[in-house]
Amino acid sequence: MNTAKVGRRGQLMLPKEIREALDIEEGQRVAFVKRGGAISLLPLNESLSDHYGSIEVGGRKILMPSEPAESDVR
Repeated sequence: MNTAKVGRRGQLMLPKEIREALDIEEGQRVAFVKRGGAISLLPLNESLSDHYGSIEVGGRKILMPSEPAESDVR
């Protein structure tokens, strides 16, 4: 079992073994999910912008401004 101490401002230092096991890197965001009397730590490996254009709206896919539309690709 790994433990961590909560600092004065509520900060936690994740043990190296946990960071490596979950492939968590400096600056990466994580989510804390309360489940009953426990809290789970989930690494957030993707952002909403990673999914931009993955949902069709009104029969059309919304594209990032830098992406060419299918009609523009030859």
